[in-house]
Amino acid sequence: PSPSQSTWSSESVAKTKEMYCVKVETMTSKGERFPYGGLQMKAELRPKSHYGAVVPAEVVDHGNGTYTITLTPQTTGFHQLLITMNGQHVQNSPCDLDVRRNYN
Repeated sequence: PSPSQSTWSSESVAKTKEMYCVKVETMTSKGERFPYGGLQMKAELRPKSHYGAVVPAEVVDHGNGTYTITLTPQTTGFHQLLITMNGQHVQNSPCDLDVRRNYN
């Protein structure tokens, strides 16, 4: 599997105290879908300011090369979402994520 070829999708805005989900699809270096699980996939959300705590994520391995990452932001503001596979960033990681207040 190739971290630089692997892709993920999610919403560009998250809300505080609301679950945020990311879908990751692992790919080979040839751009083909990697059909197996068992990779070391990790993710976390870091505030861009010095205020607020790092938010760890839960990763679910579906055993077919796809993963679901869930986390629940606690503070508003701009954050960085970091997703790594076997210790290397996947494509477009880290990326900026705007966390807004949840008024519900």
